Amino acid sequence: MSYLDQEVKHEVQNLDIGKHCFFIERNEDIRDNIRLMESFFSFKNNQINWAETRNHLRFDESVFIETYKSLVLYKTILTSSNIIYINDGSLDIQIAFKGKFFSEILSYILTNITQNHYFFMPQERACLVIRSLGYVDFGYSKTGV
Repeated sequence: MSYLDQEVKHEVQNLDIGKHCFFIERNEDIRDNIRLMESFFSFKNNQINWAETRNHLRFDESVFIETYKSLVLYKTILTSSNIIYINDGSLDIQIAFKGKFFSEILSYILTNITQNHYFFMPQERACLVIRSLGYVDFGYSKTGV
């Protein structure tokens, strides 16, 4: 585990919601989560091919941050029993949590962690991606519909 992984884990554990977060550290489990996400979504150029999803939505990051609680997709996030946070470059750990803790995790992640942020919801077959380029994508998998 890298120094950044250790620092993020320690800081998240010390948040009010820290006791509700599960850290995925084993390489096999991390790979399994990535494989599961890849089984639901097709990828093109190392990112989800949003043309191959259902109900794709795209937002400017600043608009999303200001309005996400009023969006229909928020119900999917809020009611999710398992969201897996996957960072595509800075971290070697993943964080699993319930949707009701999304706002707090989102705030921490956007303030402290760089790169692209994947919030994968396996049961809902949905994914929210906040890209380092300043936009947000959300969509449902067409697989298993």
